[in-house]
Amino acid sequence: MGRLLPQIVVPLDTYPPKDLSGLPLLFIGHTSLWQCWPSAAKSSRDKMKSAVLVNVLALTAFALLEESAAARDYLHCVSKKVVIVDAPKGTTSSSTEENLGFWIDAATKIVTLADGKKLNVGRFDDRWISAVSGDVSYELDRQSGNLTYAGSTMKDGIATTIIGAGRCTVAAAPAR
Repeated sequence: MGRLLPQIVVPLDTYPPKDLSGLPLLFIGHTSLWQCWPSAAKSSRDKMKSAVLVNVLALTAFALLEESAAARDYLHCVSKKVVIVDAPKGTTSSSTEENLGFWIDAATKIVTLADGKKLNVGRFDDRWISAVSGDVSYELDRQSGNLTYAGSTMKDGIATTIIGAGRCTVAAAPAR
């Protein structure tokens, strides 16, 4: 049998070396990186390279998150909504003002209603956004802020048609 070597215990406050700037220590925290990532390296130089790599990856992730958050806008839209119900006993219609809210994430091209429901995006470019939620299709002219939407359903011989149009503006997010 081979001879066992004594285990050398190094206090955690000696790694990473004290001459590191404060920024890497911010991401590493008080827990030693080498404890969390035991396969990081065998020598101090390799450990430093691993620490730098981890910090670069962390900074990149934070930058991407910040860019994604910055590219997300909330649109408040005021529209006129007309609902037409065509039933065997007759046709009725009503008109109301409706406030709609949309989250527009330009980086990921995701459109979400204010209530959190994601829309299925068909077109997303500098000029137009076309999206569908259930039976309602939305068209947003990004340059003018004009919104149009329409949808129809048929249930038990009753046809319901929804038509709406309005204007959208970038606004502060609603309070939850």
